[in-house]
Amino acid sequence: MPVIAWNGTIGPQVRHLVGQRLSDLAVAIEPEGPFGAEGKAAYRALEEFRKLEGLRTLLGHGVAKVTLERNGKWIIIMRHLSIKALAEGRNIRVFEQSEADAVMSELRKRSNKICSTLGSFRRRFPADMPSSRPRPQMRNRSTDLP
Repeated sequence: MPVIAWNGTIGPQVRHLVGQRLSDLAVAIEPEGPFGAEGKAAYRALEEFRKLEGLRTLLGHGVAKVTLERNGKWIIIMRHLSIKALAEGRNIRVFEQSEADAVMSELRKRSNKICSTLGSFRRRFPADMPSSRPRPQMRNRSTDLP
């Protein structure tokens, strides 16, 4: 089901896989997209977040080997094999503990930023606006009890 844009036009349909969903979101909130005016800050945050997208596939689908140095610090070797259009692609990344800590810190920072800006973006629209899926109903536990 297509997404209805704020101005009533039909926006892009959101696909299933995470990488595809991020691409579809970028199309919807890019400056020329159906939510371009409302999504300026979210688009900038998404672009910054997507600079680390290679980490998402590596962490989510890769295989890791951890070695321990004599000084107690670890090194992680991550391998990822992807097959796209019948072509094999191999990715190998090696992280020392200090570098991995810095990368994770940056990933957390960008993740928090995109979550915050997308939350602000979503709040700009009325709760009863049509969407591709219904919003979950909030429950009040005190009134739900028998």
